[in-house]
Amino acid sequence: MNPIRYAKRTCTDQEHINAFLAAARVGHLGLTDGLEPYVVPLNFCWLNGSVERVEDPEEMRDALQAMLDKYVPGYYDRPLSEGKRFSPGRTHKMDV
Repeated sequence: MNPIRYAKRTCTDQEHINAFLAAARVGHLGLTDGLEPYVVPLNFCWLNGSVERVEDPEEMRDALQAMLDKYVPGYYDRPLSEGKRFSPGRTHKMDV
C-alpha cells in the first residue's frame, strides 16, 4: 500500500472521523474494472458506527429512517411504522 501523500492531513481521532462521516452528504466508492479505476458517488448514512447493507427487516427500517432524517429532515410528519415489515430484496453486507 502506498503511504498517504498528505501526511499532515492524517486524522486518527475516531470522534472527529465519526462526526465527519455522520455529516457527509455523499460518499465516493472507488472501483476498478480490471483496467481503469473509476469512482461512483453514493448517498449513505453512517449508522451505529458503520456503513453497510442490511438484511434484517428491522435494521432496514432503521437504516431507511436514518436516510430520511439525513436527506429530507422534517418532510414526513411521523417516523416509519414499527408494525409494518419490509420485505428484503437483494442485499449484501459490505466490509468497510
